[in-house]
Amino acid sequence: MQPSSRSSIRVAVTIALMAYASFSVIAQSPIPGQRGDLLRSTGELLRPLGITGEVNKPGTFQVIDAPTVAQLLDMAGGLTANAGGTVVLIHYADGAPLTLPSRAILVGLIRRGSVIPPNVKLTRIVLMESGALDRRPRIEAQDILFIPSKNES
Repeated sequence: MQPSSRSSIRVAVTIALMAYASFSVIAQSPIPGQRGDLLRSTGELLRPLGITGEVNKPGTFQVIDAPTVAQLLDMAGGLTANAGGTVVLIHYADGAPLTLPSRAILVGLIRRGSVIPPNVKLTRIVLMESGALDRRPRIEAQDILFIPSKNES
């Protein structure tokens, strides 16, 4: 075998190993205690979920499977002392925003009596209700979990 041929084979093997390692990292569930191969567990894909409002570490998180409300709140660092007693899952059927909407927009959207666009569905979860933290809301890509403050809910 010629030296250039060996070099090509090494490069091909290295690329294959890097691609495999990259897929292995992506395929793991980010939810604590729920590790497993993405393709063998449920066949579902990672879904980005924005968690914002009265949480310690707001941001966009990749979720898989069906996490509980408690797991979702834990991913965002838990509730702040100013958190209200309700979390609101905001689902966009189409036309989801590319970035998390401002707090003012989210508060205006969730206020009782506000006009909700036809492509938006709100799911309110009252944390003080029995079993609320164990609920597993259906999460679609680009959904937002908003935790309003005590005076916003």
